[in-house]
Amino acid sequence: MSKQLTPLIGDLSRVKSNPIDLKTIVVSTLIGLLLNSLPWLPAARAETVQLGVVKSRDNQGHWSGITERLHSIGVNYCIVDLTEVKKASDFHNTNLLFLPNVEFLHPKQFQALQEWIAQGGKVIVSGPTGLLS
Repeated sequence: MSKQLTPLIGDLSRVKSNPIDLKTIVVSTLIGLLLNSLPWLPAARAETVQLGVVKSRDNQGHWSGITERLHSIGVNYCIVDLTEVKKASDFHNTNLLFLPNVEFLHPKQFQALQEWIAQGGKVIVSGPTGLLS
């Protein structure tokens, strides 16, 4: 075997022993692309985008990874604590919500989200959002 190929094959064996979930890669890439596109919005529109990232008990185990990815791409956001959401106004000044792995929405939270969307709010979801609702 060529000496030049040996390091590459060694790296491949390391990848085989530590597989990466393709779904995780695709979802993370799509979220990154979408969030990275925010600065490319026209100036007037970009100034009005206020991203809220929903924190819940469902995504607690992933929260540090979620925030690390958002910080690494320079996205400004506010945290929306799902336990405090009872009505549409509880989403505060956000007009774009990101729901990462929020599996359960209480009926009042779901109703608040529907009302907020009816008022013009936009939602990005990833993972099994609402699966247990």
